[in-house]
Amino acid sequence: MSATNLSEVVGRSKFSKLHTSILLWCVIIILVDGYDITMFGTSLPRLMEDWNLTAVQAGTIGSYGPLGMLIGSLILGPLADKFGRKSMIITCVILFSLFTLLCGLAPNPAVFAGFRFIAGLGMGGLMPNVLAYISEYAPKKLKGTLPTLVLIGVPVGNMLAAGAGIVLIPEFGWRSIYISGGVCLLLIPFLMKQLPESPRFLLARKKNDELYNVLQKIDPSIKREEVDSLTIEKAKKQSIDVKGLFQEGRAFSTVMFWVALFLTTVVTWGLNTWLAEFMVQAGYPLTSSLMFMMVYFGGAIVGTILGAWLAARIGLKMTTVSLYLVGAATLMMLVLQPGAILFYTLIFLAGIGTIGPQSAAFSFVTNYYPEKIRSTGVGIALGFNKIGGFFGPIYGSMLVTLNLSLEGNFLAFAIPCVLTGVLLFMVRTKIHTKAENIPSQSSKASV
Repeated sequence: MSATNLSEVVGRSKFSKLHTSILLWCVIIILVDGYDITMFGTSLPRLMEDWNLTAVQAGTIGSYGPLGMLIGSLILGPLADKFGRKSMIITCVILFSLFTLLCGLAPNPAVFAGFRFIAGLGMGGLMPNVLAYISEYAPKKLKGTLPTLVLIGVPVGNMLAAGAGIVLIPEFGWRSIYISGGVCLLLIPFLMKQLPESPRFLLARKKNDELYNVLQKIDPSIKREEVDSLTIEKAKKQSIDVKGLFQEGRAFSTVMFWVALFLTTVVTWGLNTWLAEFMVQAGYPLTSSLMFMMVYFGGAIVGTILGAWLAARIGLKMTTVSLYLVGAATLMMLVLQPGAILFYTLIFLAGIGTIGPQSAAFSFVTNYYPEKIRSTGVGIALGFNKIGGFFGPIYGSMLVTLNLSLEGNFLAFAIPCVLTGVLLFMVRTKIHTKAENIPSQSSKASV
């Protein structure tokens, strides 16, 4: 083994049985995360009826989950450097599974909201840790592909939550959907046994024997004495330079990113929370309303894959702009009161165009900024994105309070979707900087 850097050893490896196992478990974990995220929207019609909640009250309760996710991503994500990614992933799964179960036993809305907030802490801390974990183990050629495959677990989990609602809620009530989420606690023993700790953490803690056992499964040719000479590549320090986001022609585009990423989660969290209730208020039975949610999230799965495929061919900018405008157009077409088959088709396309381009949008932001300010640019943009998730359920509750028709509700979500596409189109990709060139819209995504 000629390489002495841990990242080089892992990066040059071929896709192995260990990689397959890690990928499978990461997909399952994120799928469960997506399942928990969508539970509230799935249960909302019956929950409002049972507790006699107003739309404003329901929207406020719905915002507690994304608020917890925002705080969880800030607190639980960085703790992995101290306690290890495996430990934090398992902690997050325990946190959101346990408190999701307790949501199903909550005696009143206030206790339910508190439990939902704590579950959100776990959900928020889980995503950054899982993506960092799978990236650490990914061979160099699959650095972009494996995280993308893991992210598909989110809409799959969303869709399964809607499907579970169709089966469970009419027969056992809304509490059953939360109790079913608590069953995920049974995964913990398997995660403890099947997931190895991250290689960087093992090397940093000088657990070389354990690291050797892990690396042997990736590269059987590695020798025990070679592990002792491995080093960790020091990350380049990136200063928090907010001023740099507004210099060298980047000010306008920075603001466009912030507003666009805010609006996109207003749409996705708003529809995630309120779509079933919109349909129930329009006269559809609960099972049919949840079927619309399943179709919507089915479109999201296709959209995520399609976004990655398009980004590698027409670039990140045109991919995100095109898909968001497709989402807006389909939501507007729903205003025309189409027949059943066309209605389902448009809901499916709305899933493609509202949730599908999110991964490409994050990559667009990442590739836009030069390395010296990339962490700052991406971090602040994702902060606006998470704040939008907090306001999404509240935005939906405002629409319900206004007593809009089903067509009016769809139009109200089409407007921010149009704005997202327009704002991203206005991003100035051809900027000359002193340090390095910014990728233009023709740049290919790494997926």
